Amino acid sequence: SFSLVSFINFSQEFQRVYGDSLTDTPRDMIKTSANELLVVSQTEDATNEVNGLMMKVDTSGNVVWSKSFGEPNTQDYLAAVIEDNGYYYAVGATRSFSMDTTSDVFVIKTDLNGNLIWTKKYGGTGETGGYTGDYATSIIKESNNHFLVAGTW
Repeated sequence: SFSLVSFINFSQEFQRVYGDSLTDTPRDMIKTSANELLVVSQTEDATNEVNGLMMKVDTSGNVVWSKSFGEPNTQDYLAAVIEDNGYYYAVGATRSFSMDTTSDVFVIKTDLNGNLIWTKKYGGTGETGGYTGDYATSIIKESNNHFLVAGTW
């Protein structure tokens, strides 16, 4: 589980705990165009499946919606998110769509309600030794409408 604490001029507005697993780990948060918070993370359900999580929270800390992304029996997470022209773009890592036993970079596009538009994966094949897979840690949009994704390939 993880907490969000809201402060205005150093006066606490709300504190909430979200999730019910020790592996629920927030990785990034943005303020949306609707003045809400959008958090991306990983979450573990009752069957120990780990998926990417995108959750929108209002200014009082109430969950507006929460969506998970990934496939059963895999490990997926979201590490960073941006909002652009009525969509959210999030990046992280997935084993759901991987061609090997390691992770690949995971990119998703959703509408402002968290409904999935598309997913993309990028990465190579696994190697021996200390190779742990491909994963993304950040995404930005440049002024020429190109997206840059940073991570490890």
